Amino acid sequence: MTNSPMRKPRHKIGVRGLHCPQCGSPVALLAGAHTRTVACSSCGAILDCWSEELAILEKQERLLATPSIRLGKKGQFFGIQFQLVGFLRKSVTFEGEQFSWNEYLLFNPYRGFRWLTQEGRHWNFVETVPRVPERTDRKSITFDGKSFRYFQSATSQVEMVLGEFYWEVRTGDTVTSKDYICPPYLVSSEQNADELSYSLGQYFSEDDVFKAFGLKGTGVSDSTVAPNQPNPWRDRSRKTLSSFVVSAAVCLLFYLGAVLTGSKKNIATVDMNIEEGIANKTAVSSPFLVKGLRSQLLSMEVHFPMQAAMDNSVAKLTNDLPTFLPGDWITLKFMLLDSKGKIVATFFRDFSFKYFVAHSTFEKKADEIVAHIRTDEISPGEYKLATHIVDGPSTLKNLQIKVVQGGTEFKWVFWAFLLLPLPFIFTLIATSHFETKRWSNSSEDGNF
Repeated sequence: MTNSPMRKPRHKIGVRGLHCPQCGSPVALLAGAHTRTVACSSCGAILDCWSEELAILEKQERLLATPSIRLGKKGQFFGIQFQLVGFLRKSVTFEGEQFSWNEYLLFNPYRGFRWLTQEGRHWNFVETVPRVPERTDRKSITFDGKSFRYFQSATSQVEMVLGEFYWEVRTGDTVTSKDYICPPYLVSSEQNADELSYSLGQYFSEDDVFKAFGLKGTGVSDSTVAPNQPNPWRDRSRKTLSSFVVSAAVCLLFYLGAVLTGSKKNIATVDMNIEEGIANKTAVSSPFLVKGLRSQLLSMEVHFPMQAAMDNSVAKLTNDLPTFLPGDWITLKFMLLDSKGKIVATFFRDFSFKYFVAHSTFEKKADEIVAHIRTDEISPGEYKLATHIVDGPSTLKNLQIKVVQGGTEFKWVFWAFLLLPLPFIFTLIATSHFETKRWSNSSEDGNF
């Protein structure tokens, strides 16, 4: 977005109570002797305030736009009150397509002129600067200790004039500009046939501008991204990254603490001897005490001993080649009983295992199979474990169940580290998407 040149008046004149020579409507000069030209709000005629007869410089055929804020309205920016005295409609043409925006001239009798530029719902408060920015490289400059990156170049044209201005302005006037951004700031260089000037703009939302003029904002945001619009997701991504680092550190400390304090301890054993058949067999352990940290595990470790029914004659048939033989399977029902015999937890587990034969010897594969529940699902106290054989082969002669307390689960740490970074990843993607939209409107040439 470009800004109009800002010049000081050559001399002061006292012109009051004027009338438009074209339509006869009264013309009030809010900036007084600082006004060089004024466009009649009734007919649009551009008048020369420095001529005694208020000469007509140009007759605008029609007014192309209506200011969002009426001329004469007063607003406060950075603690200083300004009055809106002029309005321009400007445009640029890129690849055959015209893009337009509005520029408002502000006046304070002690601070001079400032500008508000408006494109859609994006606004900038702009003032000229006497200093020339320092060029860092072909596509960046430094100003007031900040690094500004080149954004775009354009040759803009005045499409409409309304109100007062401190230079002789007409429709069709052109200026070549280059914009450099460091959100929320924007440095623009503007050059026409007479001079080269620089200005510094600061981004404002539409609601903030309306509030400065005592008006009610729309509360509607613009879906487009302005060149120097602050990225709302950048601060959020920093905050979510900090939150992730802190949360991950806390989770890791809790996990390490649980590991260090959660040594395993065998608190009960159930031996099941099966003489005939296997189904509908039940064994109950002696009472045991569950205590300690609630993050620890209460594990049921099931051991399957080697079966005497498998003799070495089977191994001889394999010609000493390693192989798996058909194994056993079993369905167990675990019931955790409190001191009153009430069932507080029940779960089923299916186990299957095979015997491994190699070089005329038997080896067991998967000797130990573990099923577990967490102690935070029950209250500390005295319990018994009842193990019921639901179904299984007749070859199984005995098995052993050990009740072990201690250790901790890794899965909650896994899920924590999987889910905790999601907010940061989301804001990082949103930040990148916002910047992609911003720079999609940038041009390439960054030379002064």
